[in-house]
Amino acid sequence: MRVVAPRFEPDPFEFKDPIEIQGSAFDKYYRAPPTPEDISLGGGYIHYGINYGLMKAAQQVTKLPGWKHQIQDATARPPPLDEAQMLRAARQMEAGDIR
Repeated sequence: MRVVAPRFEPDPFEFKDPIEIQGSAFDKYYRAPPTPEDISLGGGYIHYGINYGLMKAAQQVTKLPGWKHQIQDATARPPPLDEAQMLRAARQMEAGDIR
């Protein structure tokens, strides 16, 4: 025996909203505060308060003098040859001694 669910035909008179709402630039930075349900599912108010305090402490630690963030800007290294060595290498390449 094979059981097959009935197929529902799409309703031709169903209202389809012609306007599709897309996210805005604020959606990237805004995060709604947690609801009481979110807090209770995440361990309760005490757990939420401890985590919030740890997060704020971590933000303040990054402001201490001498703190280096994990992501550093790239710094250019000096050229491997000084000016005299580059001129000597150019002369040898022109003379055909170096390929």
